[in-house]
Amino acid sequence: IWGRTSVPFTPPTQLQGSAFTLVQSSVEGMRLVWGQAPPETPCREAALEALRQQVPAARALPLLEALARGVAATVVIAATLPLVLVIEVVPA
Repeated sequence: IWGRTSVPFTPPTQLQGSAFTLVQSSVEGMRLVWGQAPPETPCREAALEALRQQVPAARALPLLEALARGVAATVVIAATLPLVLVIEVVPA
């Protein structure tokens, strides 16, 4: 066999996954976050959290909670893995 043969190689755990995440914010503009995006934002109410975990259409419930409370919050909603949507809620 001519040429180099492939060698099985698994990168270290720290190097697996995203190197950085781009975040667009209306307040701070575009920014770069090193590493993976933060984990999904859970619901504060246990019943809503159970619903969010079981029903894909309910992924936005933490955003609705933040809007209903009317406070500043960062909400992370999982899309198709490994993509996430990071939303900054800024009260008027």
